[in-house]
Amino acid sequence: MNSEQINIMTSSDERLMPQIEVQLEAMTCNLPGKEIQFFFFHDGRNCESVARLQRFAERCPHLHFFDIVVEQSDQFDILSSYGGSWGGAAYYSLCAYQYLPSSIERIMYLDAGDTLVVDNFDEYYFADFHGRSLLVTPGCFKLVDDNLRLYNKDDLFNPIHGARVLRGLFNSGSYVINLEKSRIVGLTIEDCLEFAKALCSLTGKDRNVYWGDQGLLSALYAGDIYFYGYPEIKNLWHMPYNFCLWYFDRMIQKMDYKPCILH
Repeated sequence: MNSEQINIMTSSDERLMPQIEVQLEAMTCNLPGKEIQFFFFHDGRNCESVARLQRFAERCPHLHFFDIVVEQSDQFDILSSYGGSWGGAAYYSLCAYQYLPSSIERIMYLDAGDTLVVDNFDEYYFADFHGRSLLVTPGCFKLVDDNLRLYNKDDLFNPIHGARVLRGLFNSGSYVINLEKSRIVGLTIEDCLEFAKALCSLTGKDRNVYWGDQGLLSALYAGDIYFYGYPEIKNLWHMPYNFCLWYFDRMIQKMDYKPCILH
């Protein structure tokens, strides 16, 4: 694996495209010595906005911009209709492997518009997947016999734990996708829609079934997610690679680590 090259993707509609310029600037400033392959997923409806973003990217040193138009974007819009106010673009990562070069083994997903790279994140990006599909920052654990445990697929059918899974087992601002496994599994948008409909049947709802993309990803991959640092680290406030600023809503002490990705 080439440790000097990193692959990053985001997906967005036109509303957030201007903010992505800030994200690109932060990447190039704070990841010196890295060759950044940046893949921008969109629905192809806003050509001028994408062209402007591409022109900006061309001025960013050691960053290579790839324009990815997602097919069946209307199907992703349907997927989003079950999950609250997030648009369909938030779900493009589910089938990202279909659009990426076969030579790429992994890629980091960053939320468009509200994430910022501020330091090197090699330790997270290059971590072992342990055979799992996703690498994430933990968002919650369940208490079993006074021990903090991970949720699994069976918890979806447990009235106590199911709602928590659908709320999200991790925050989706930053996570790493195991593309090698994605290609083996071969998930399609049709598969995702069938799964979403099954969740509707399970919950008896057809709106707000899951909490946006992080709720659907958590339900879909429950038991197939590697939670970075677990079980050695079970502190939910330890989130250097997806540092949510709501940390300061409840905490007054300074964290004992340096955030690398702000969310």
